[in-house]
Amino acid sequence: MFFLLGHALLTLGSTWGLPAAAPLEMQAGYPVLAGVWVNGAGPYRMLLDTGAESTSLRPSLAVKSSLSPQFAVALESAAGVAVTPVAIARRM
Repeated sequence: MFFLLGHALLTLGSTWGLPAAAPLEMQAGYPVLAGVWVNGAGPYRMLLDTGAESTSLRPSLAVKSSLSPQFAVALESAAGVAVTPVAIARRM
């Protein structure tokens, strides 16, 4: 599963141990997780979209979460193609 972090991409694996919980709030009809931690930084509020393959975060959040690019991918959208750095989170 890939998560788009502003201009960085976060790859999530399945080696984090026990599942964790974050408070869920409804805002303007959208489910928002209110206590998400990335690499020990947070808590952050993130939109929960169970059908999405990716989600976007501000580049400043990637920096605060100590995410550093490991490689890059080309992402295609209606606006065109953009080369996007990829980072791997140690924990989420």
